[in-house]
Amino acid sequence: LYMRVRALSNAMREQETLLKATLDENERLQGDKVEANQLLESRRRDHQRQARRNERLEKSVAETKEKHKTCKAKLQGRLDRLRFENEMLLMHVQSLQSDVDTKCADLESITSEHTQLKHKYKRKARKLKKATATMNSSSSSKRQEDEEEKNCNDDGSMSAPPNTITSQETGFHC
Repeated sequence: LYMRVRALSNAMREQETLLKATLDENERLQGDKVEANQLLESRRRDHQRQARRNERLEKSVAETKEKHKTCKAKLQGRLDRLRFENEMLLMHVQSLQSDVDTKCADLESITSEHTQLKHKYKRKARKLKKATATMNSSSSSKRQEDEEEKNCNDDGSMSAPPNTITSQETGFHC
């Protein structure tokens, strides 16, 4: 009986030690469970933050894409308008070039006509001068000498005789 009591006592001590170890293990596992739950909660919050951040980024990307599309459309519109204006300016420049070419041709024609008229009037002026000189030389030489003396300027140069037609009067300059 003593042996039996002792065996029971030993078995109870072992059970107690085992129970204590189980309780310690249970407490340790409970602490691990709390840490795991805290870690899980922390990760859940991180995941929510990341999800919100991803949503903001997706929204930002969508807005950026929309802005890009709008800017691209505006730039395309400007490019089309500039191309149109460029074409209009090019047509205007071509029209102006045509006008300039026409004016140059007109000017060349007028210049040629002017040159011909100039030569024609120079010939007429020479003929008129010769006729005037002939007419003046047929007058009495006495009167001519008297007039030359009258027409002599103070500085020794001669002024034109009164019956001589000058280039200032005719408008023809040789």
